[in-house]
Amino acid sequence: MTYVTPKSYLDGINLYISHLQAVTEQQVMMKTRYKNGVTKLKKTSIQIEELSLKLADLIPKLDIQNKQCNIQAEEIRKNKAVA
Repeated sequence: MTYVTPKSYLDGINLYISHLQAVTEQQVMMKTRYKNGVTKLKKTSIQIEELSLKLADLIPKLDIQNKQCNIQAEEIRKNKAVA
């Protein structure tokens, strides 16, 4: 049979309380990190959507410019051949 003194009983309670506080602080920190991560993911998702829309607008313009460049390159080749 083990005898527990009042002092050792109070020490055990204090140890439990300090451990509980440490675990609670750790969980609060992890919750904050999780919330920050979710916020950053949402912001990134919005930025990706905006950039996708901009890219969709630019693709037809780039196709037109590419065709114009090809026409100019062909004209330059013809002019070199003539000269």
